Amino acid sequence: MKTLCYFLTAALISAAGVATAVPVIDGSINPGEYALSLGTSDPATSNYGAYGLFSLVADQDASNIYIGVRATPEVNFNSLILVVGNQNSLAGIPAGTQLPNGGGGGGLGNLDLTVGFEADYVFRITTGNTNEAYVNALNYVGHTSGSAPQEFLGGGPNTNAGTLISAPTGTYSGVQTAFRRSPGDYTTNTTEGWEIALPKALLNAGNGNQIRVAVLYGNSDTNNFSNQQIPAGTSTTTSGGGAVISAVGGSSMTMGWTMYE
Repeated sequence: MKTLCYFLTAALISAAGVATAVPVIDGSINPGEYALSLGTSDPATSNYGAYGLFSLVADQDASNIYIGVRATPEVNFNSLILVVGNQNSLAGIPAGTQLPNGGGGGGLGNLDLTVGFEADYVFRITTGNTNEAYVNALNYVGHTSGSAPQEFLGGGPNTNAGTLISAPTGTYSGVQTAFRRSPGDYTTNTTEGWEIALPKALLNAGNGNQIRVAVLYGNSDTNNFSNQQIPAGTSTTTSGGGAVISAVGGSSMTMGWTMYE
């Protein structure tokens, strides 16, 4: 298992002592927009053709954690999968345990995945036609058995050009996400991908808490994944034939640094 851990240092704070702006959730991961790099990959090595992952970045302010995934998924309902967990204050799915799926098929209904850190939420975005994107989520907080609660957070036509999707009220109230994908494969992508703002209240994120994240690229059923993950994991195959990524370690960020005033 490879575990990549990153901790924010003074070198990442601007000359004035604080960063100047929070990331804009518009599907463009611009240079210098995020304070923290959590890992990179090379889509030229993808076994899913000329499509895949470039980078995973993060940032925060007093209210939210911001995550950016620069990526070019194929326009065939393949999926980007983001796993997030607070390692200190939530009771999710323990490290090394196969993550429950969402049941009922569709979205995350067939998820087949194991990660090497406690997982509290899984988010998935998929794009089918040239102008569509859809976002689903699974909630593992306090989950004990069976399928996990799955919720559709939004999407539809005209949502893969940076349109802001705001989650409904309830568990995911305050979550905002956007996705941007122009025509072509990874060779035409300079800044585009998936951005999501997660309220710290959703993760019960307090000072000193360690938040771990991992991103994967896979099929529409989320039971077969490419050879690209950030951070890198070990690919195996389940007895049923579906691919599962074993013990993806998750890049970490520690809450509590001074970033904004």
